[in-house]
Amino acid sequence: MKLLLTSTGLTHPKIISAFNELIGNDLSKVTIGFVKTASRTKEELKYVNKSKNELIDTGVLVSNIRILDFANRNDTKTMHEYDVLYVCGGNTFHLLNEIKKNNYDIEIKKFIYQNKLYVGVSAGSIIPTPNIEIACVEPSDPNDVGLKDFSALGIIDFEISPHSPELVPFETVGGYAKTNKRKIYAISNKTALKIEGAKLEIVGERNYRFFNVK
Repeated sequence: MKLLLTSTGLTHPKIISAFNELIGNDLSKVTIGFVKTASRTKEELKYVNKSKNELIDTGVLVSNIRILDFANRNDTKTMHEYDVLYVCGGNTFHLLNEIKKNNYDIEIKKFIYQNKLYVGVSAGSIIPTPNIEIACVEPSDPNDVGLKDFSALGIIDFEISPHSPELVPFETVGGYAKTNKRKIYAISNKTALKIEGAKLEIVGERNYRFFNVK
């Protein structure tokens, strides 16, 4: 499996290098399934456009970036045609709700286990973890969809707190980890986790904390 899990996308030269390494192909030939389901507000959509422009800046062709929507069940048929699944940030509860409602949890796992690249931004990075409870930590996403089951994909065996320490202080994440007895990486806006098979590497500015409270 290949994952690049970020807080804000391709915002550091070393994160961009990790993206290139994980693709291992001519970027002008790479196709991207670009998912903006989590983004509903004008502010969130602004960051979606930023992420799209960052991809184009790496050499990905605009014509090879196709919009996918986890709220649209029909897109499960086309998802596997792409080389990369790029899941943008926004509201984590809304994103997971649409994924489960339309059976994308099964399809995303299939995609990742085909050794294709999954890139997550913020909420998109939380989805491959065991659960999304970190989204309840202040400043939390509003659970305006009334989601009760917070279990996520479980592709990896730890949780991720994006935007730490910018939005969520490391101390706050440490308190959450202590209470829940879970492994968690808290990563800054310019830090990412590069995962290839069983190998995990911290890339970017390497501003992070790892909590493993037993």
